[in-house]
Amino acid sequence: MLNIKLDVPASFYEEEIRCDFHVSKQMKEIWAVELDLLEELRRVCMKHGLKYAAEGGTLLGAIRHKGFIPWDDDIDILMPRKDYDKLCELAPQEFKHPYFLENFYSNGFWYGNSKLMNLDTTGYENPRANAHGLFIDIFPCDNIPDDEELARQQNKEKLKIQKEFGRIFYCDKAFEKGEKAPLVRRILRFLLHYIYKIQGKTITSNHYKTLYDKYIDTMRKYKDEHTKYSGTLCCYDIDIKDKALNADLDTLTEVDFEFIKVPIVPHYDEALTRLYGNWHEFVKGTAWHSFITVDPHRSYLEVLNKKR
Repeated sequence: MLNIKLDVPASFYEEEIRCDFHVSKQMKEIWAVELDLLEELRRVCMKHGLKYAAEGGTLLGAIRHKGFIPWDDDIDILMPRKDYDKLCELAPQEFKHPYFLENFYSNGFWYGNSKLMNLDTTGYENPRANAHGLFIDIFPCDNIPDDEELARQQNKEKLKIQKEFGRIFYCDKAFEKGEKAPLVRRILRFLLHYIYKIQGKTITSNHYKTLYDKYIDTMRKYKDEHTKYSGTLCCYDIDIKDKALNADLDTLTEVDFEFIKVPIVPHYDEALTRLYGNWHEFVKGTAWHSFITVDPHRSYLEVLNKKR
């Protein structure tokens, strides 16, 4: 039995062929866990008047497939920055076991977004993460200045800070068991580990936290200004493709997503074309995640301990 609250139709778990792609029973169970997480997010957002919407592959799936893209295995959500920050603030009181909002402030997850996770499941993807349950991604949507030069400056500053605290995170351990990085990179990591340690630049240092705060402040630099677009700045190095019209975030509409509903932006064609070009064309086998170990029925604490 899956440890979820959502009432899932028994027929949903049956394996099937969608768009000439085989969807297994296990994939259906993964989807069910993620749909349950989406409904838990809905509960909290409705209670506190917070906005959220499907983005990326989830938006594409909602429009093109009325649910998951058959070869996809995740759910992506965007939230306006002020709503996202409020969600992070509310998380410790609102999300009770097995639900957990993972981010930098809850357990050191450093990518700039949050993951709403079911801790009674296993979705082992990133060995350097601190928790490994199945999850949905929640991305803050930050204002992008209308002036292109200011937008480039903002992104350049963000990347510089991101790379610095990213190196500290990567080098916090001198080596990683089973790591497949090139030898030169592993040697460099070994040397930087001790250099950073001497300098006091560790993931538990004030320097590291200050860097991360500076990274977040750079992305929300224009939060009080009226701009045409906002985007998931933490996701991209150069071009911010995943962005939405700010006016759209005030006029969200709901569409079917499997057997539940999900909010979307009204000008979805513009958003999807920016991301995928001809989004009507199927490109199979392009799921974002690649789980090393997955088990929707058992906690990662049990599965990974047994694996070791």
